[in-house]
Amino acid sequence: MARLLVRVRDAAPQDIDVLHSFAEQVLDAGDVNARSPMVRLAEGVMGHQLRERYSRLLADPEHRVVLAESDEGRAVGLAVFSVDMISALLTVPVVYVSHVIVPGLERDRAVGRALVEAATTFAEEIGAEHVIVGLNPGGRESNRFFARLGFTPLIMRRIASVQTLRRSLTEHPVATPVPLGSRLARPRLRRST
Repeated sequence: MARLLVRVRDAAPQDIDVLHSFAEQVLDAGDVNARSPMVRLAEGVMGHQLRERYSRLLADPEHRVVLAESDEGRAVGLAVFSVDMISALLTVPVVYVSHVIVPGLERDRAVGRALVEAATTFAEEIGAEHVIVGLNPGGRESNRFFARLGFTPLIMRRIASVQTLRRSLTEHPVATPVPLGSRLARPRLRRST
């Protein structure tokens, strides 16, 4: 089988339908990735809302949406890059790669490598020394792919709905919390001198 030649370019407003179709493919896949918490969250913003979000990302100078295309010009993958800090306390600039979507048979080809190459080039352009990728912990193949390229674990993030947390916290009550908003709105007391 001939190796797929891949070119990565910045997505443009006229690519909204292509971006949207990639998101639908992931949600319709029914595999382990489609049942991840992030994908379940995305199901709630399908259709018009998702198109709006892509439009905002395309216009946002803090984000870069890229499309991978085959040598025939067919879209075969996408990713979203953003410039961020490694954490709130460690202000080391990084390129964060999210929403890497390489559906179907294209996973076995050079698409993922081309998207990582684009992220690496972007990091070099802006002077970032690291690239971080957000992955579904249950996606064994994608985790292996990124590990083979040299990505190592940084942190483990977990997600829970407010409803789930409220239910869990109710089972083991603690002192009644003061709503954060009211605490922030309370004026600070000044000492008289």
